[in-house]
Amino acid sequence: MQRLKQASLRQKLLIPIMLIMAASVTALFIVIVSVQSSQLKQLSETVKNGLEQTNRSADESYTRLEQDVAGYLTQLSDTLNASITKTTQDSLEKEKAALTSDFTSVLQQKGESLASLLARVAPPAILANNYLDLIGFAKSATHSEGIVYAIFLRPNGKPMTRFLDRSSKLIQRYLDSGKEKNKALRVIAASKKDDSVLLVETPIWFEGKPLGKIVICVDKAEARDKITAMSDRFNQLIEANAQQGRAIITAESTKLNQQIEKQLKQVSN
Repeated sequence: MQRLKQASLRQKLLIPIMLIMAASVTALFIVIVSVQSSQLKQLSETVKNGLEQTNRSADESYTRLEQDVAGYLTQLSDTLNASITKTTQDSLEKEKAALTSDFTSVLQQKGESLASLLARVAPPAILANNYLDLIGFAKSATHSEGIVYAIFLRPNGKPMTRFLDRSSKLIQRYLDSGKEKNKALRVIAASKKDDSVLLVETPIWFEGKPLGKIVICVDKAEARDKITAMSDRFNQLIEANAQQGRAIITAESTKLNQQIEKQLKQVSN
């Protein structure tokens, strides 16, 4: 009887103990799950933040790379364009120099042809002391475009004719600049110092006897005007080529930059 009572008492004590243990295990499980959930959440946040920071760093690196590539392509475009412009300009300058020489040669030939003609027709008038014909020859010469003056000189260098076109600005300048008493000699002396004109001197002969010489002054203004117009056309051509070169290089650089940017975005994604 007593044993039954003891067994019943143990059973009564065992049930609360089991309940307490079950509650403890449940509480421990809840705590463990809660802690693990918190740790997983923190780990998830850490990983997320790390990935976001990595993506930001990658985006910044890609952006800097895009900017560097764009800057390099722009610099390359400027360098190539400057090189093309310089090459074109050098070539055109050489052509300009060659054409300038050609124009000067044409003026020289013009002066020489006129001087040769006057040297052939002048002897009869010189021998006959027909100065009116010599003056007529000189006037006719100045009617030719670009001829400043034509003066006949004796073998001793003194003028046989003194006709000067006073309406010519060059003649006026020469008369004002020289100190020689003889106006014809003053004009000749001044014109020899003027780079804007060229002089042609041709001796006059008759049957082996020197009768003097003819001095022709040719104005280079016509050649200068043509050279200036040509230079303007050259400069326009250089600028047009430069603009076209810039447009082509810029377009190609833009295409290349877009391709690089596209590739970088694909890599970043």
